[in-house]
Amino acid sequence: MRPRSRHWPGAAAIAAADRVSILALMIIRGADPQRDAQACAAIYTPYVSDSVASFEAQPPSAAEMERRMRAAHVWLVAERDGVVVGYAYGSPHHERAAYRWAANVAVYLDAACHRSGIGRALYTELFDRLRAAGLWTLAPDLRGYSPGARPPGRRAYGLG
Repeated sequence: MRPRSRHWPGAAAIAAADRVSILALMIIRGADPQRDAQACAAIYTPYVSDSVASFEAQPPSAAEMERRMRAAHVWLVAERDGVVVGYAYGSPHHERAAYRWAANVAVYLDAACHRSGIGRALYTELFDRLRAAGLWTLAPDLRGYSPGARPPGRRAYGLG
């Protein structure tokens, strides 16, 4: 019998099965600003304090995060075992009337959840909900990726 390794042909199938199991334990739901603002602020803080990608000088407080959540078209959270491990949102793109069908989109994950499939799952649900609301032009912000992380490819955005 051949030993299991990364190069064994069955390894990819096993890894895919593991990923499905991990995602099966996750819930994606609409965010409750009062309940989820603190967790979303905690997830976002390293993107502000440990990089320049967010363009923010100070991490927002839970109260500011709650305000942003209420202003968004859609805000989702991903939970694992009752703990928020990531979030996604679609916010107004610009104030002018011509942009009323457009939204900025972003996903932020707890560092322990990078490359787990949670970001893709959040984007998929976010895009479905934004399209159902009549928002078809979705502008991703790719600045927030940490060094070593790869921005999602076209498939993550439903483009191929």
